[in-house]
Amino acid sequence: FNLLGNATLTSLKADPEKLTQILQYHVVSGLYHVKPDLLVNELQLDSLKGDKLRVNYYYAANHALTVEGARITYPDKMASNGIIHRIEKVLMPPVGTIVDVLTKDGSFNTLLAAASAAGLVEALKDGPITLMAPTDDAFNRLGNETVAKLLQNPTLLGDVLKYHILHGTLYSRGMHSGSFHTLEENDRLRIYESFFGTVLVDGHRVTQPDISATNGVVHKVNYVLIPHSLSTQIKNL
Repeated sequence: FNLLGNATLTSLKADPEKLTQILQYHVVSGLYHVKPDLLVNELQLDSLKGDKLRVNYYYAANHALTVEGARITYPDKMASNGIIHRIEKVLMPPVGTIVDVLTKDGSFNTLLAAASAAGLVEALKDGPITLMAPTDDAFNRLGNETVAKLLQNPTLLGDVLKYHILHGTLYSRGMHSGSFHTLEENDRLRIYESFFGTVLVDGHRVTQPDISATNGVVHKVNYVLIPHSLSTQIKNL
């Protein structure tokens, strides 16, 4: 709870209804041990709040087991009426789909316009998927002229945007150095995790990781990621 900060904690204490909803989001009916119940990737459990809790098991990332991106640090603590799994942070219920997350954030106006122009809005409501989401500043770095020309070429724009979308829910706890398949089938996204835990996607930092959505997760990135196979085509726009 301390990770939330004093301002957020004070706000929650002043809003018992919201605090109750957050606490209910941490509770599911039934007994779930880590083995054999929770070692299943993309498992979804019904919380007392009514929303789904997504469990991910990342075998390739040191067997990380997460709930909505929060690592389970102390599993299977037995109680007289259930099981407690200690996690590393407070879980906040998602606002909706990835499209809802982008809309509420307010820094993804260009991305939303691009997704609409490329016919990918529905794909961003489907899932489970992971979106490396370029902010408005990221598109500004690409240049107004290039962005305008991309918006006039839905096929090319779609291929660029698909390169930002990974199959499955990949939270930062599940990231490891390697290449990952995207919806743009000709190229793989390269992720590098440094010794100190800094995550780079195609050489660019993830500026805000692990924004949960009902159909996956969003990671903010500060550059538009260009697939290698399309780099020359983009430069010639």
